Amino acid sequence: MVHTAGVTTFYPDVSHYQQGLNLAGASACMAKATEGATFKDPAYQSFKAQASNLGIPFSAYHWVNSNDLGAQAANAFASVGPHVGLMWDAEASGATVSRLVELTNRYRTLGGVVNLVYLPHWFWQNLGSPSLQPLVDAKLSLVSSNYTRYSDTGPGWAPYGGMTPAIWQYADNQILNGKPVDYNAFKGSVDQLATLFNGTAPVPPKGDSMVIFCMDETTKKIYRCDGQVCTLVPDDELLNQTYTYAGLGTWGPVGTAANAAGPAHLPAVPVRPGDPRLTHLTIYSMGFFGSVPQSSGTFPTSLTFTSSGTIKPA
Repeated sequence: MVHTAGVTTFYPDVSHYQQGLNLAGASACMAKATEGATFKDPAYQSFKAQASNLGIPFSAYHWVNSNDLGAQAANAFASVGPHVGLMWDAEASGATVSRLVELTNRYRTLGGVVNLVYLPHWFWQNLGSPSLQPLVDAKLSLVSSNYTRYSDTGPGWAPYGGMTPAIWQYADNQILNGKPVDYNAFKGSVDQLATLFNGTAPVPPKGDSMVIFCMDETTKKIYRCDGQVCTLVPDDELLNQTYTYAGLGTWGPVGTAANAAGPAHLPAVPVRPGDPRLTHLTIYSMGFFGSVPQSSGTFPTSLTFTSSGTIKPA
């Protein structure tokens, strides 16, 4: 990757230890999603939703341990899915170079995106200072740590094991909105960081635009359509406080769907003829009306399932 000269992007990584942290002001965010074969971080979905609302790049990380690699890959993929990039957090027993490569292969086989591995210099030494060429061959980029004052020529950028860090975690107690967090540096722009995270540019901030929510009545899962692609909405995050909702002319206060069932008082409406399973809610940002007619045809009202289980405009 060719970096933008003179530009360094700084961002926090977080977990349930920072639950409730406001990400306002952060350029990007990485949040712990899972650990080992079974643990799911309870704060992951809320941090993911915040990053989406702020329009900043977002990535997840998985703490690697000595559990079965297939089970770890499955646990991570179940929480992170195919559209969010993942980083391996390698600093515990079981996070050897060979196991990291196998875990990467298993995760990608499931359809996951993983481009980064946090393998700090001290842990590399504990492993016996092995060659990290297998990680290079697996197309993983290195994240280092060295807690000192940041500079573009600081010790966190020094290579080891045959790899040069792409990201340096330079602080473990930098204050963001009143809470101490780990902070990282990337020599490049926000867009370049988003590409390193996920292989894509960041999602732009939400503005005065309409989105459609579609519910599968069989699974009770909700999908959010932005006019290009529909993605699964976490069970407790159907709506957030920046939206009002409408359904067949029925307006109500902002609400959150229990178990992703959707606001119960809005009637079901088939999204396309002959398919009774799907209902939709049309969501507008506050202040949408008065600028765009309610009947605007900007976004689709017909949606189809893809083979991966998401839906997109028909």
